[in-house]
Amino acid sequence: MSLVKKCLKTISLVALLAASNVYATDITIGGSTVSINDRESAGDQDAYGDDYKYNIDQMDVTWASDNTITVDILTNFDYTKNNDYGYKGNKIVFGDLLISTGSNYNYAFSLGNSRYWENNSFTTTTGGLYAINGTTKSRDYHWKNGGAARQGSVFGNTVGSELNSGSSSWSSNYKKISFSFNVGGISAFQNASSIALSWAMSCFNDNVHTNLSVNHPPNGDPKEVSEPATIFIMLLALSGLVLIRRKQTNTFSA
Repeated sequence: MSLVKKCLKTISLVALLAASNVYATDITIGGSTVSINDRESAGDQDAYGDDYKYNIDQMDVTWASDNTITVDILTNFDYTKNNDYGYKGNKIVFGDLLISTGSNYNYAFSLGNSRYWENNSFTTTTGGLYAINGTTKSRDYHWKNGGAARQGSVFGNTVGSELNSGSSSWSSNYKKISFSFNVGGISAFQNASSIALSWAMSCFNDNVHTNLSVNHPPNGDPKEVSEPATIFIMLLALSGLVLIRRKQTNTFSA
């Protein structure tokens, strides 16, 4: 096999590998925001019930260099409907933001008694980051109503005190629920190679979830992460140059 053919074969293989990772969803500490589509967009089932009432659209995640993690949940909820499945009068029950730094959910941003939207407001604004020893499933919570249409983890069973008390906050309007919490000094996060996040309403009519590989820059400084799409384009350009060189060589030898 000629040197040119060997080069082309190698470049094609590397280009294929690069193309397969164009849509990787790794997160870099101190890097840009990562956006995750909901279950429907990811090929899972649509929201159970009408989209305009229950659909979760997207999750945006940022892990800042000061170790503050911000998670925005973009929804399509209609807060004005009454007496529909998942509502108690004019009430929506939010789930906790479930977090895993290992194989199971071991942390949660627990809303506690703040998870009830009633009479156009929340009952309180308390909530924070906690360690958990398990989760409560949607059908465990809704057993009095005959069970939720879907089964899934929605609440964290908290243990101990709030972690990094005073560094957590959350807010909500009609189309976005935002969580912010600092994980500095929590070894599970500082040593984590991945982080999983999940959020849903208490009835689990829809859910948004992700599992992200964590890039820890040295000395806390964000490092440049090779962009697979850029690499792919560069390899295609290099392939073109090799082909042109080969054509020129054949022309000169004719």
